[in-house]
Amino acid sequence: MGLRGMNENKIIYEKLINGIKYYYKGKDIFQMFLHGGCYWLALTLHKYIPDSAIVFNQKMQHCACLFNQGVYDIRGRIHSGGFVIAGKEDMKYMKKHFVPYFDTKGLGCYLNELMKA
Repeated sequence: MGLRGMNENKIIYEKLINGIKYYYKGKDIFQMFLHGGCYWLALTLHKYIPDSAIVFNQKMQHCACLFNQGVYDIRGRIHSGGFVIAGKEDMKYMKKHFVPYFDTKGLGCYLNELMKA
């Protein structure tokens, strides 16, 4: 991937994260997206950054999104140690065990509109 694609991915990531911060202004988004919401966020990032991959760290019980040669979650770029590209079984596990406790439908609609702009 060229520099242009990497820059576009970073812009998309920042736009999504800033949208989440705005939507949940005053709430602890780190708590929300590091304790149950990481799978939802990884899926959302992957939706808007198609050349990304969802990654899973079984020991940490955390998932994130791999793009631009780095692993990203709600905090930004994080240490990639222990993360592997999620397989079919990993995806089933995460879907079952990483359940967000926030309004995913409302946030998803908001982000869809934001990304159209």
